[in-house]
Amino acid sequence: MSISNSIEPNLKPEAKRNSKNGLGPRILAFARNRKAIPAAFLCLSVLLAVALIRLIETEEMPPPCMKTADEVLPINNEEVLRWKRETKHNFYARGHIKGVISAVYAIQPNDRPGVSHSMFQLTLGPGEDDIILMQYNRHFGVLPDLRVGMKVEACGEYVTKNRTKAIPAREARPASEGVPARKARAAREARPQGALFHIMHWWGAPETSGYIKIDGRVYGLCDESKEMPPGCKEHLKSPDD
Repeated sequence: MSISNSIEPNLKPEAKRNSKNGLGPRILAFARNRKAIPAAFLCLSVLLAVALIRLIETEEMPPPCMKTADEVLPINNEEVLRWKRETKHNFYARGHIKGVISAVYAIQPNDRPGVSHSMFQLTLGPGEDDIILMQYNRHFGVLPDLRVGMKVEACGEYVTKNRTKAIPAREARPASEGVPARKARAAREARPQGALFHIMHWWGAPETSGYIKIDGRVYGLCDESKEMPPGCKEHLKSPDD
């Protein structure tokens, strides 16, 4: 009879169970699992890296949003919402905003032949009134099918639209904002959102032009290396934007 066989019969039943299911086997199982953990992390890291590369490949980088010829304008959602609360009808200024589409409206025709606008509402903050009406001139390129929930970044011109009474152009476009004055429209209607954002496209110079970025794709730019939309080809200078 071997030594192991001579000893094992003398063990109590509880001791036998501990020898099979006790600390030793648990340590061995933990060691095996620890060897599997790095492999799992490696697989997860590879998957995350692939997802990041795909995101970078589809993400387009717009040009800087210029406030003046020499000054870059950062995202200014809070300032835009303050303008909406505190400024008079037809106050205007350069804006650089980021938000989520919360409503989409029918495409609106313009009084200029062949010109129409994509209209949608953008939510800029958590408040119920943190919204702005976006008006994009399709003469500078057609946008994708817009849907609620799309992420948007836009550079362009902000305008307060909170009453229906027409006001003189000199009041509507204060020169102190540093934006070139344009001929005022005859009708200056209010908007339900209380504010309008437009000129999200090329408009003569970087400090007066803009763009719109929707779910990683940039629109409204005039790139001579690509097929340019009519607005870029004509370099429109119309107040009917």
